[in-house]
Amino acid sequence: MRRIRGSSGSSDVLGMVLLLPAVLGFGVLVMWTGRQVDAQAQVRAAAGAGAHAGALSRSAADAEMRARQTVSAALLGSDSCAAAEISVDLTRFQPGGVLAVDVACSVERSGLELIAPPAVRVSASVEVAIDPYRAVDGP
Repeated sequence: MRRIRGSSGSSDVLGMVLLLPAVLGFGVLVMWTGRQVDAQAQVRAAAGAGAHAGALSRSAADAEMRARQTVSAALLGSDSCAAAEISVDLTRFQPGGVLAVDVACSVERSGLELIAPPAVRVSASVEVAIDPYRAVDGP
């Protein structure tokens, strides 16, 4: 029986059959990790923008409205963050006080069914100082 030079037979096919799913799974895992990092960055940026927008307001009601609108706008086109929850802490809203914004969301899992990723929730909390010389409307 003569063997054809350079032919390794069925071992190449077997290698591809075993290696291809592992490579695809690894690629999807990298995408999942990237999506988590992206969602965390978007949540931090949105919380920071919302806190800064709210801290520039003259009344607590306006501060909460501006903070929520800014966070919602920042997360509007997000493909990494789903079901965002926004919390605005106005207990220390006064000249020289602090405005805090908490944002949390679930990392989007669509398109990653191959690895069945677990539900992951990311959150960020940002506090911004209010100018001590800022005029603030009454309660």
